[in-house]
Amino acid sequence: MSGIRNGGQTTKINEDVMESRNSKLFHLSFGVGAQYIMKKGYLFIEATYIKGTTDMVDASNRFPNQNLLFSAGYVADNFKINSLAINFGYAFSLFKD
Repeated sequence: MSGIRNGGQTTKINEDVMESRNSKLFHLSFGVGAQYIMKKGYLFIEATYIKGTTDMVDASNRFPNQNLLFSAGYVADNFKINSLAINFGYAFSLFKD
């Protein structure tokens, strides 16, 4: 983490927050798609949702860096990473049938 604290003295803080993160994460993935066949290829659309099931922050190791805690007032919140991807396009074969 790097940044400048507002209010009071302005100081630059360069600290690593990776030691408070979980090293193993688990996710659930769901997807659905459809295609429309055309003369020389097909149109497609698909959606994929990825749901994080574990917190990114290791709760037992939330305060490993006292300098970051007291200098910047930074405490890592619990959070999970979720994502949604929507793809659409046209696909065709490069080889002759």
